[in-house]
Amino acid sequence: MERRQYLMTVSTAGTAMVAGCGSGSGGGGSDTIVSGSTDFEETWNVDLEEGDELELELTLDTGIYALANVSRNDNANDVATLETEEQTTVTEQFTVPTTVDYFIVLQVTENESGDGDASLTLRQANE
Repeated sequence: MERRQYLMTVSTAGTAMVAGCGSGSGGGGSDTIVSGSTDFEETWNVDLEEGDELELELTLDTGIYALANVSRNDNANDVATLETEEQTTVTEQFTVPTTVDYFIVLQVTENESGDGDASLTLRQANE
């Protein structure tokens, strides 16, 4: 009897944990498409749809330069680019021109002490 009760409790707890999982990536909420950081270079692949209104956010925490690009996989043309030479946050809103696969690259240049860290978020633009 106690074994059945234990199994029922574990099963119920597992179901509750799975049901509580969100659909967004990176913990940034359901409007977040990509969220991440790097101390050198990072690349993400994403599927974007024509007409989507998006916001790209770049934050340079340490280092001397950060560059973020959203580009098409089929021809490498940039659809959004952000850069900063200051330890600050910059944003750009853009509309996805066509439904194809895209890639996002975040690059950071370290300062003299070897420190360099930046973060990037791509999300649905607030309307």
